[in-house]
Amino acid sequence: MKRYDIIFIIQADLPREEIESLIENYRSSVGDLKGIPIKVEKWGAKRLAYRVNKQIRGFYVLFDVVGEPALVGELERRFKYDDKILRYLTVRKADSVDLKEIEKEIAGTKEEKTEEAREAAEPGEAEKENPRAEDSNRKRPGRKKASEEAKPSEATTGAE
Repeated sequence: MKRYDIIFIIQADLPREEIESLIENYRSSVGDLKGIPIKVEKWGAKRLAYRVNKQIRGFYVLFDVVGEPALVGELERRFKYDDKILRYLTVRKADSVDLKEIEKEIAGTKEEKTEEAREAAEPGEAEKENPRAEDSNRKRPGRKKASEEAKPSEATTGAE
């Protein structure tokens, strides 16, 4: 089995539910094709470098999967015939993988997701851990305005 990164771009003007169902459909097809989805990252809607099928924005998605080369061929075939997919790219990361390491990595990504969910639920804790957040609220001394610099001080005028 080999490890692949598959990046594809979905039309950004689709409803959010349709984008989610499309991603879930491709994720389940990886499982149907005897592959193992390690992680799915939704990078979100971003501006494209150039127009693709009259679209200027696309929703980027990354699949990190383990499977046989036939899996990649079938996914690319499905991407080619799906009008909602603007572009796709597949990169082979490793020629052979150890399934035990993959299982550990999948468990690690699940733990990271639960930690991120906890941090999002408790925003006050992050502020306590960052002592510089308090410093950023203070006013910093700035340069004097030109009108203030031109005025002579009272101490010098009174002494003369």
